[in-house]
Amino acid sequence: MDDKQQKALFHRFSKKRVSVINREKNERRQIKSVLRDNGVVDLAEFESCEEAWEKLQLSTTCVLIFSTGEQEGLDFLQNLVDSARFKRTPMIIFTNRIKEHPKLFANEDLLVWWEELPMNGYKVEQALIKVYENGVVEKSLLGRDHESLNRYSKAGEAMANGKYEEAKELLRLALKEKPDFFEGYVKMAETLIALRDFEVAKRVLQKADSMRPGHPRVLSLKAELAAETLDKEKALKAFDAVVAKRPDDLMFIIDIGNLAMEKNWVEDAIRYYETAKNVDPELIHLYNRLGMAYSRTGEFDKAQRMYENALGIDDGDAGIHFNMGVMFCRQGNKEKAREYFEKASRLNPGLTESQDWLARLDEECGV
Repeated sequence: MDDKQQKALFHRFSKKRVSVINREKNERRQIKSVLRDNGVVDLAEFESCEEAWEKLQLSTTCVLIFSTGEQEGLDFLQNLVDSARFKRTPMIIFTNRIKEHPKLFANEDLLVWWEELPMNGYKVEQALIKVYENGVVEKSLLGRDHESLNRYSKAGEAMANGKYEEAKELLRLALKEKPDFFEGYVKMAETLIALRDFEVAKRVLQKADSMRPGHPRVLSLKAELAAETLDKEKALKAFDAVVAKRPDDLMFIIDIGNLAMEKNWVEDAIRYYETAKNVDPELIHLYNRLGMAYSRTGEFDKAQRMYENALGIDDGDAGIHFNMGVMFCRQGNKEKAREYFEKASRLNPGLTESQDWLARLDEECGV
């Protein structure tokens, strides 16, 4: 694209609000300078994801730019997913795990352009060109302007606090007002399963499936319902059936493996994780899950290989070091466990579980 074409493209979207989240003041200043040079006239900046989330409850944006380089960024992204207010609002997300984070959120209904950290003005400019060339730049929604969405958001908060009956009533009202609210049916099914109202949950999922056949979240909830209502053999057949509908969907297969782990069907969880590994052998999250599963079955050599594979992808992942510590603790190897818990604490001082395990290491390891 030549300068003239770029100028025309930015001019077309010049009045669309662009929001940038970046803790570094100098980086924000440099990004703002580049965007203003390109004619962006409505530019909002936030120092933190927490600040952005609070203010975006009261205002809209047309493009959102932030980073998932730290946990707060991942938490912020999950909030955006759960809110259902940003489905048509493009996001430019900078990550330090360009091979992993796009896969982790591949099944979410979002418009995301992933870029590798560090974030700077040039990268933001080039990513915005991709967004604008795509042509879909719509402002985020406000819950207060859409009563059904407002109720949906409040239901999510109620669920987070374990108030499922309250969430159920809010979702009932949201769906009464907006009968085609797909996300509302999905959230209602989650709520009903939590309330163990399985027959109604089944009917709600049938409605959601008729709206978006084969949607991964609906299929996952069908598998969860099977796990709650059927014996193990029949439930696993249901698991296999939904996996067969999405045989190349890495994250979906991992989710089914996670369901098996929650039921303590560990060998079956391993089967699903190994299937996912055949789809893509380069996901650190997958090796972590395999390590946890093999550790639980007492196959510590296999568990260690999985964790080492994960650390080969990213040696700086505190969670993997923590899980290695748990594995060695299960073996009664106090010194190796201490080594990995201490490494996890150095990598991520906010990982308080490492400190907790260090404090009770002798008791937990049984030595």
